[in-house]
Amino acid sequence: MKKMSFTITTTLKDKLALMSKIYMSNRKSGIYPMAVMADRKGFFHCCSIADTLSYKLGSDELGMIPELPDEAIIFPDGVVRLILSMPAGTTLDIESEGNCVSVKTRGKKSSCKFNVESKDFPTIEEINPTELNFAMIESSFIRTALENCAFAMSTNNSKPIFTGLNFVCKNGMLEAYAIDGFKIARSRIKSEGEFSFTITKDAVSILMSCLKSANSKINIGINKSGNKAVFIVDNQTVLRTSLLTGTLMEVDNFFVEHEKSVKVDTALLLGVLKQITTVATKDEVLVVMTISDDNMSLSYNGKTATYVDTVPIETQGITSESPERIGINVGYLTDCVKAVNDDNVSLSIKNALNPIIIKGKTETETVLVPMRIAEK
Repeated sequence: MKKMSFTITTTLKDKLALMSKIYMSNRKSGIYPMAVMADRKGFFHCCSIADTLSYKLGSDELGMIPELPDEAIIFPDGVVRLILSMPAGTTLDIESEGNCVSVKTRGKKSSCKFNVESKDFPTIEEINPTELNFAMIESSFIRTALENCAFAMSTNNSKPIFTGLNFVCKNGMLEAYAIDGFKIARSRIKSEGEFSFTITKDAVSILMSCLKSANSKINIGINKSGNKAVFIVDNQTVLRTSLLTGTLMEVDNFFVEHEKSVKVDTALLLGVLKQITTVATKDEVLVVMTISDDNMSLSYNGKTATYVDTVPIETQGITSESPERIGINVGYLTDCVKAVNDDNVSLSIKNALNPIIIKGKTETETVLVPMRIAEK
């Protein structure tokens, strides 16, 4: 019989709740029922068909009495729910034998049977970033990249590779980008390492949750088997997640600067786009940008409403004698401008049919494909 005793902490509850999220995101698989395994090294593990999330909680943080046993203990879903329902400061005494787990708290004892014993729990691969070609990045950059690029992931499952977020590390640069055929969002930072992989939309959501309380560094790479992306946050949180298969196109060619450009105040532009979005319908998303040498008009002409507004700009290569008239999806343009997250944004333009590069001074830049304007 294996025994352990610990006091429930707020930290433990928060992390178990996130582990539950991993299970719920893949619950349709039915391969691994919800369970958390505690091992003798202080790691709590949760596995699903696609992901494994591990948290290292020190004995001081848990108030463990005594140390964890040599063999792991499985916490079934019932025990996990019990811990989440208990207030912080509650002490639990847990006994495990075979597939039966007993929990004693507040003088009461409850037992539940489980169809997985610790020996049947999926093997958790040891990860040592120093032995692999991992990149080490400030966690704040990854958090920003996820927030700014996730909007460009496709919602069309006909091409699964476009529904995820791609990480590429090569030539001293790490970039995270998403592409869906209409828009591209990319964040870049200098980094050593060499790898390329695409993680799922669910993994992006879980990773964002892991990074909410991150303080310093995050290690990124691929495991030795080459079938899992690995993110190690502050040397305490380890997320292993399955990869999307397929090949994404190279995006560098889309970020080549054009001779014509427009610089505009971000707040002013977003204010006009918000007004257009208010009157636009979901089936009529075309906004026409007419650019001259010192101003840019944005016009919407729907079946039930019209809207026209003008914002001041700084231009290069565009004059009132040779203005540019470009059709754009108002929702996509709004998302791209927000992702750049700078006081001013620059729109690099070739012509009305070629992709527009939208960037500022931050690490994030986006590309947006124009819409054709039907000439009346």
